[in-house]
Amino acid sequence: MNTYRIYEDLRSSLGEEAAKSLAHTLGPMFEELGNTVTKSEFRELSDTVARLAEAQERTEKRVAELADGQARLAAAQARTEAQVAELTKAQAQTELRLAELSAAQTQTQKELAELTRVVRSLVVNAERQATRLDAVLGRTFEIQFRDRLTA
Repeated sequence: MNTYRIYEDLRSSLGEEAAKSLAHTLGPMFEELGNTVTKSEFRELSDTVARLAEAQERTEKRVAELADGQARLAAAQARTEAQVAELTKAQAQTELRLAELSAAQTQTQKELAELTRVVRSLVVNAERQATRLDAVLGRTFEIQFRDRLTA
């Protein structure tokens, strides 16, 4: 409110000095009153604070849910890391076993080659023996034939 207007309104009824003094006192009071919060503004502010409190509560719940989710993810990551460690260990064991199997296969191939050589040698010897046996049987047959010829 304007102090001059207050002065004009009061001058005719109170006199110039009293109106001036009262306008001078009331002016700042009206200005300060204009800067104060009204009931509707206070209600609006209260409603806003209540909404903010609700939003804060929802945010806190969501943060708690996120923290829980993060804890579950950390546990899952720990399990995954343990499984990876187990797989790495199993892979190392598999590689060791493959090396052992490769060495065993090499040994088996050597033994098979030796066995093949021995079998071939036995086949050659068996063929020689068969040839000798045939010769002995032929001679035996001739001797029997000769011995029975007189009979």
